[in-house]
Amino acid sequence: MQDSDTGLQEGTDKSIIDDITQLENFSLGEGAATCLVCGSFLREGEPVVVYVFRPAGEVAFQVGYVLCDDDQDAYSAEFTLGVRELIIEGRIGWCSDEATQSSWPVLLAPKVLGVSAAATKSLRKCVTSEDHIELNTASGECEVGR
Repeated sequence: MQDSDTGLQEGTDKSIIDDITQLENFSLGEGAATCLVCGSFLREGEPVVVYVFRPAGEVAFQVGYVLCDDDQDAYSAEFTLGVRELIIEGRIGWCSDEATQSSWPVLLAPKVLGVSAAATKSLRKCVTSEDHIELNTASGECEVGR
């Protein structure tokens, strides 16, 4: 019987949990959120798939594009070396600032569907509809494969 090295697995899970934490209530940009493929306006509560990326050496993710529920499988199959890229599933929410009378779309309830590590050009799918990583934001605990 061989001993397993769970340090790598725990490190990978911790990295994904850190990513999810950073993406909770993540701004999807200024103005109206629209689908990259069909151009439809995305309303509050609608399910979306979002491509986000973080170049090596950077600390924050940036939004590449947003896809509506109908076009959720249209994300790119090509990924870039030196860039951590995530495909995230969630829903649209809106934040408002009464002082400036402005509002902007945010990502709610993010779930990581796939990860392309900075050292690879491929996507590692990490969830399905029944097997996903979800962050309990109240306690900071993670449940895998509910």
